[in-house]
Amino acid sequence: MKKLMSYGLICYFMVGSMHVLFGSLLPLLIEEGGISPSMGGVLIFFQFAGFLIGIVISPFIIQKSNRLLTIFTFQGLLFMSIFGITLSLDLWSILCMGFLVGVSSGSLESTTGSLTLDQDNGDRAISILEVAFGIGALSFPLLINYSNYLSLDWRYILYGLCVLVLFNMVFYLKYHSQLKLFDKNVERYSEKTNKKTLNWQGNIGVIALFSVFAFFYAGLETNFANYLPLLIQELLPETSVYLYSISAFWLGMIIGRLIIGSLVNKIPNYVFIVFATFISLITLGTITVIQNGGFLLINVFLIGFILAGIFPISLFNFTEQLKGEGASLTASTLFIGSASLGGSIFSLVIGPTIEFGGGTITMYLFMGVCIVLIILSIFILKRWRMRYTTSNHSSIS
Repeated sequence: MKKLMSYGLICYFMVGSMHVLFGSLLPLLIEEGGISPSMGGVLIFFQFAGFLIGIVISPFIIQKSNRLLTIFTFQGLLFMSIFGITLSLDLWSILCMGFLVGVSSGSLESTTGSLTLDQDNGDRAISILEVAFGIGALSFPLLINYSNYLSLDWRYILYGLCVLVLFNMVFYLKYHSQLKLFDKNVERYSEKTNKKTLNWQGNIGVIALFSVFAFFYAGLETNFANYLPLLIQELLPETSVYLYSISAFWLGMIIGRLIIGSLVNKIPNYVFIVFATFISLITLGTITVIQNGGFLLINVFLIGFILAGIFPISLFNFTEQLKGEGASLTASTLFIGSASLGGSIFSLVIGPTIEFGGGTITMYLFMGVCIVLIILSIFILKRWRMRYTTSNHSSIS
């Protein structure tokens, strides 16, 4: 299990780094190439559209091979697409490479996640992987800003990530015989088996509810994190704290997920989701009135800390509520796929809103999304209580 976790940790670290790829590079690309915030939204849209496609095609590839080979294959694609960005000379080539980064990242996250969830203590293990995701999302913008401070080309950071991907691919080749033991039951994910064992009709309500929740959650989290530098430049143009905003957000995410990982079996998960979305609304609203850069970074940290547990806990609960074999792969694919769709579509809205409406209007938009999440989380809580009551009556009778 240690080797599988080591392999998965690097995969999630890479996916986390790519999650904030254009969010971290956008201020530099705007400065270097005259790209507008609206065009930045198009870049993020292409990346997360690719993310969605990577998630959708992964189950079909797994049916023809297995999850470990799928992970290895898309790591190769990730290497080529990251390296391709360093060679890109115009916007369209960056768009194409960003799309391929999304395809490979989406497949890596969903496939690695489903493989991890199938192991013993999978809920705790997935929380650890989410921490690695957060470390990647935290460190990438810091490295980009530090390279800019040293007047180094940001492409050197991408070269380093290429080396890390190659290292993980070599790790797979070296320990393949041991790693494949954790994927020995992959045949149950064949299309034929899935159709027989997974009751789609009986699960349609929970699938719809959690998919819509993931759509709006990722629309909030992904775009808030990626557009933080531009948002803070709009709200506090006289400060330079925007350089550290994404890192502050993901530092909160990492610490939050470390705490959630140790408490995942001890807290009332559905109540937590309602509580976290409500507190997120308050902290998002506070950003619009803070005029001090230091306090603003602290507030951004708190937002990341509060949001930290929502995604892994929701994914775990979604998996629990699905009935039938292959539930982990189905939940992972649908949940992360819906999240990718939300992240991509909202990016087309947020970019123009910042450009033409300003930072305050954009924050009101994020608060509106948070209100939708509160309503959806209440429905999730009610559904869980109905299911819990029904199961108790059944056990008594």
